This record gives sequence, structure tokens and C-alpha cells, in this order.
Amino acid sequence: MSLINALYILIAIFIFVIILIWCYLFLFVTIKKKRGKEDIVFEKKILEGIIATYSKVEIEESNKQLKKFKKVINKDIKYLFRAATIFIKFNRIVKFSNLQNFKVIFDYLEVSSVLNQKINNEKGYVKAKAIWLSYEFELSENIKTINKCRNDKNTLVRREAQVALVSFLGWKSLAFFPYVKPYISLWQQIRIIEKLEEKPHEFDDIYIQKALASENKTII
Repeated sequence: MSLINALYILIAIFIFVIILIWCYLFLFVTIKKKRGKEDIVFEKKILEGIIATYSKVEIEESNKQLKKFKKVINKDIKYLFRAATIFIKFNRIVKFSNLQNFKVIFDYLEVSSVLNQKINNEKGYVKAKAIWLSYEFELSENIKTINKCRNDKNTLVRREAQVALVSFLGWKSLAFFPYVKPYISLWQQIRIIEKLEEKPHEFDDIYIQKALASENKTII
């Protein structure tokens, strides 16, 4: 094979690779746009359902939507994870979870039970996300299952479990810090402080002293 022929082959391979890359990028952008449109429609439906339930308008219709959504999340947890961001936006801005209507939605969808099952999932990412949603949704009934994960070998799961305990128990949760041996990152410390700031009326110096008694230098 002559040098020129070899060069032609290399050029052809290079062009072929470039075409493949462009096809992949085109496919990726197309799928992303389609997914973006689906997310907008999905978010709109969830928001309409929440607003209808909260405002007690078209209750019969909103109940039908909730029944459909319940079947969907029981079939595939990813739909609950997609809807979670929307629920959390509402929860953080106006704290709907403190009102009976929003709790009715969670109870009807059996969110607590679904997340409790996922906390026992073998996949660390799924387990950590279920813990995160449990404390963001203020589902304290999952605390026993979460407590078992506070020293989990998976870093992400362990961190979310520790933050969850602080979120549920407030300043009292500092009592378990002396038993925490793994490194606690600055990011996690900030999240813990943020959760404690939400419960200033529960401040107790005794629990701080217990936390400071830890041999873990990242806690002090």
C-alpha cells in the first residue's frame, strides 16, 4: 500500500468519525429538546393538580389526575423523582406541606411508603435521593429507616442520612455526631447548619457540647 493510499484511508476514517460525532450531537440535541418539552407539559400537569387540590377547585377532576399519577409512580419511581423538584419548589416557597391539603396529596400518593422502599434499594444514588426527598417532604415517618443509613458505606447515602436526621431532630441530632467517624465535608457541614438555622427555638448548648466531644476533627 502506497503512502498516498494510506493517507486517503486515514482521511476517509477521519471524515467518517466526524460524521458520526455530528450525528450523535444532532441526536442528543433533538432528544434533549423533546425531553424539555415533555418536562414542561409534565410540570404543568403537576402544578395544575396541586393548585386545584389546594384551592378546592375542580376537586373531582384533580382527584382523577392524582389517581393516574399514583398508578404511574407505583409503576416507575422515576416519575416521582421528576415531580419531586416541582413539589420541593412549592414546599420551599410557601411551605404547603404545613397545610393539610398538601399532606393529603402525599398521603394519597403513598409517597412515604414509596420512598421508604427506595431507601432500602441497593443502588446508592436511588437510596440517597429517597432520603433527600423524605426530609425535603418532611416525611418524618421514614426516620427509622433513614437512621440505619447514618453510617452507610456509601458516602452520598451516609451524608444525606445525617442531614436528614438534623432536619427531623434539629439540635437533638447533634448527639449522634460523637459516633460519626467518616470525614464530613464542608458542603455537608453547611447543609447541617442551614437545617439547624430552621429550628432556632430548639437550641440547646448540651447537644453542642456532645458534638464537640467527638474525636472527628471535621466536626469541631
